[in-house]
Amino acid sequence: MPAPSSAYLNKNINTISASGQQVANNRAIITDEKEVLKYRFWLDELLLTKDADGNDGFTGLVVEGSFAHSMHSTARIGSLRTNINSATHLNFTDAGLHTKGTCSIGVPYSEFGEGVKVLINWRTAFYVPGDGLKLRYRINGGNWNEYFVSGVLPQNETGSLLAGLNDAGGIQPSSLVDVQALHVNAEGTYTSNTTSFVVPQPSTIMAYGSYASNAYSNYISNNGRMLLYFSTFDLEIGSEVYTNQFGNINAAAGFYSNDSFWIKVEMVGDAWNQKAVITSAGSVGTWGSDDPATPAQTYPVTFMGIAILGMSGGRTWQQVCSNPAYLQEYNCHVVASNQRYVTAASQSAEPIANAIYYTSETEFVVIQNGYITNYGNCNDGIIIEDL
Repeated sequence: MPAPSSAYLNKNINTISASGQQVANNRAIITDEKEVLKYRFWLDELLLTKDADGNDGFTGLVVEGSFAHSMHSTARIGSLRTNINSATHLNFTDAGLHTKGTCSIGVPYSEFGEGVKVLINWRTAFYVPGDGLKLRYRINGGNWNEYFVSGVLPQNETGSLLAGLNDAGGIQPSSLVDVQALHVNAEGTYTSNTTSFVVPQPSTIMAYGSYASNAYSNYISNNGRMLLYFSTFDLEIGSEVYTNQFGNINAAAGFYSNDSFWIKVEMVGDAWNQKAVITSAGSVGTWGSDDPATPAQTYPVTFMGIAILGMSGGRTWQQVCSNPAYLQEYNCHVVASNQRYVTAASQSAEPIANAIYYTSETEFVVIQNGYITNYGNCNDGIIIEDL
């Protein structure tokens, strides 16, 4: 919003422009010490005046071509010119109360899964809200690109904003990037100094383990945490993993986890050019199928009877079917992913004993090492070899 009328005195400094037009140069009420007003409104000097009613006021002045000059809209330049210490000072018709906002860039950094981050520190004008912050960047000396990273900023405030450069696309580890922050408001656009940097390898802290769930437990208990570096910003299968920022020391094969995701690292390539790469990954709590922490994907099965075979020469189907002692219920479980018969509701449980299992009073299957290898019935029969 513009400076309120209550910020001004009711008597102005009227001048005649070069075109003969009368120009009203507002006088602002003195509300603070001189240096405070100069800092607040980006002024090099104050022109102090007293009107016929005895009211003191000021009109802001800036040295022509100075930094303070650049912080004001040229449309507000008045027709007064004052020479102070051999420097020409300009005035503003609004007494200099409306200015641009400012911004600056902190040290950029990159983080695995997050990309390049830039901290923008900003300050809005005393009477003018910011329309938004922009990032402007170029890669390896190419064309400049820019985009908004914030919305409206309240007037007369300071703050900071963490913005991602990878969202702009095209930026990779080791790229040379020039970046600027822009603060846009009704008085114009302020552009920060250019910050140039080589994009560092993205990194994050993880812990090692024999399984993903084990690596996660180690991370939570702060057991063996380490800083890992990656060849890509995002979690990608095939991304290379290092233990140093130069990318020439491979991470050990195995599982790594933090508090949000896990990765499995394996060595690929020949003995002379091996790389440690991500071969699988997932979110914490969603472990691989072979992880001990993964809930068993099994379902129960009940057989009507069982005949455990181990006699030399085997037993014939007639011997099995003619012995009612075998017809006693037997409960076990089947692993859904591979149809393996096991002794408990766990995919890592022991397989059930090698035997003939009745699926009805007259039909049976042969199971060896947990898998069905044959089947038959008491009418047609099959010869069962030693199991």
